[in-house]
Formats: sequence, C-alpha cells, structure tokens
Amino acid sequence: MEVMYDGKTKKINLPRNVKQIGEDNANRKIYIEDYAYSFIKDIVVDEDEDGAVGLLLGEINEAEDNTYVFIKCAVQVNNAAVFVDKVAFTDETWNVVNNTIRLYFPGMAIVGWYLTSGKIDDIKVISEADEESFAGDNKVVFIYNPDNGEEKFLEKSKSGLTEVSGYTVFYEKNEMMQEYLVDYRKEHEIRATAEDKDDEQYRKLIEKRKPEVSRAVKRHLSIVYALSMMLIIVVLVIGINAINDNNKKKINNPTKVAEAGSDETVPVNKADGDVTSAEPETTQAQTEAPTQKPTEKPTEKPTEKPTEKPTEAPSEEKYKVEQGDTWYSICEKFYGSQTNKGVKKLQDANPEATDNGLEPGIVLIIPV
Repeated sequence: MEVMYDGKTKKINLPRNVKQIGEDNANRKIYIEDYAYSFIKDIVVDEDEDGAVGLLLGEINEAEDNTYVFIKCAVQVNNAAVFVDKVAFTDETWNVVNNTIRLYFPGMAIVGWYLTSGKIDDIKVISEADEESFAGDNKVVFIYNPDNGEEKFLEKSKSGLTEVSGYTVFYEKNEMMQEYLVDYRKEHEIRATAEDKDDEQYRKLIEKRKPEVSRAVKRHLSIVYALSMMLIIVVLVIGINAINDNNKKKINNPTKVAEAGSDETVPVNKADGDVTSAEPETTQAQTEAPTQKPTEKPTEKPTEKPTEKPTEAPSEEKYKVEQGDTWYSICEKFYGSQTNKGVKKLQDANPEATDNGLEPGIVLIIPV
C-alpha cells in the first residue's frame, strides 16, 4: 500500500486483495494483515494462565476525513501481568518488546495491542490497561476469545473503548512477520502446517541464519549445561568417597561384624537335649546377644527423632524489599523464573504491598 500526495490532497492506495469482516466502519478504517491476524488467533494460552497479550505494529494515516489504521505485524509479550482482574505491561515488558521490535520490525510503530483470553471479558479491566500503557486517540485493541472464536476491535472514543462495526483483513508479502513467525515457532516448538512447509518463502527462512540474540541465548544455555554437569560429577565424587569411608570403618571395627554374625549361630539351640557338648557355647552366645541389643536401641531412637522434625521445610519465608525490586524480580529470586503464576502467589500473600506498592523496606511473606 502507498500514501500518495497530490498537492494538498493525500490519497491512499488501499490493498486490493482483502476480506471484509462486519460492516464498513464510519471514519476509522482498520486494516490488519493476514499473517498478523492468523498469528494472534493461533496463540495457545496455558491452562494456568488467564490470557495472553501482545502489541499491534504498523502505521496510522489520515486522508479525506478518515483515519486509516494499518496493522502489519503482531508481537507476543510473554512477561506481562495478565490476570482476570488486572492486565499490566511492566517495565521489564517494554525492555524486551523494544529489543524485539528493533530486531524484527525496524521502522514499525505501535498502533495498538491485543488480548487473547477466554476468561477476561470485563471492559473495565481492558480500559484500565489501555489507559495505563497506551496513549493516543488512534490506538486500537483487538480482543479474541479462543474458547468460542469471538473476535472484535475496540477503538477509543469520548465514552471510552467502544466496539467498531467492522474491519478488513488484507493479504500482502509480509517478510518481517514471516521471519518472526519462523523464530517464534522454533522457540515455542510449534509445528508448522503443511501449507507453510510448501511455501518457498518459508523454506528460505528456515535455512536463514539465526540472529545474534538467538546465538547468544544458545551460548548461555551451553554454559548452564556445562556447570550442571560439573555439579553432578562433584556430587557423585562426594557420594563415592562417603561410601568408601563407611566401608573402611566396617573393616577396621571387626567386633561389630562378629556381633552381627553371632545372630546367625543362634538357631543351634534347636538341637535335641542329648547333644550336651554344644550347649555351653550356644547358651553363651545367647546370653551375650540380648545384653548388647537392648543397650543400643534406646540410645539411637531418642536422639535421632527429635532432631529430624525441626528440619522440615517452612511453609513460608520473609523478604525485605530493596530499592529497584519488582514483583517479577522477587518472583525470579525465590521461584527461579518470572511467571504470572508466581507473581500472583506473591501478591495474594501480601495484599497490603499490592495496594500500596513495593516500597523499599517493607517485609514480604514468600509462600513456598
């Protein structure tokens, strides 16, 4: 598509290969490219998540008293907070998103955002997220419900976000979105359809070298794997040394071995009373064994059991918030990764911190 200028008149050459959904909207025309449109609808939301969000990229043009919103690309945002009652794009979100845009979609502007969810249907929650993170009257929101297949575009108006009467899906050569799709599928292990595999452009992108960011991630994973293997080897060496030390102690203390073997000779006392020569020896073994065993058992049980119970893992920990901490950084520190599920667990356990914000110095309860 091209924007043409004829003196003071601006004309827009609209795409010809299109599919109209709903009725033509009045003054704001929304066009979304098929690759971006299909990508949003194919997103799989995890069972423990309330939804998925991402950004709409493209350009906005004004011509003949109409506003044209052209959506050419869509970017998935994996580290936003998505709950039934709250959708938030955090500081960590924008750092990752900006790097992705520079890598795959240089020159593209943010023209809106999308939400894929079968649980979030409160327009108030969606409006609050839009007001907090997106400025500008021309931004739009695309909502898709994977449970029932319902989809709609929302536009900003004086009364807030309102549903548009219709929009247009257009088809064009979209190499930026195709390249992003290939890497996204590899990262999330999504198998391509037969139609994609037959496409010549898809095969070329498969053979194309990965960007520097992907290679850096691969090197990082290699280092982590090597360190893990070293840790396993150290644990094995310590275990083998402990077993050898235990065997040496048994060899150097033959009395314990003899005591253990004396139990095996006890069945001799089952012989008839006529065998008198063996009775003194067997009775001596029988008298020695009972005197030793009762003295060993009372000393072991009272000392071991009281010391085992205090070592049980506590049900929660406490953490003092430091300058620069966020819910996601604290989640990663205690749970190993930044997940919406972990953040929600922290916020549920600390309602006062959720209402008043993460102020340095407050003490949080960290549920295990």
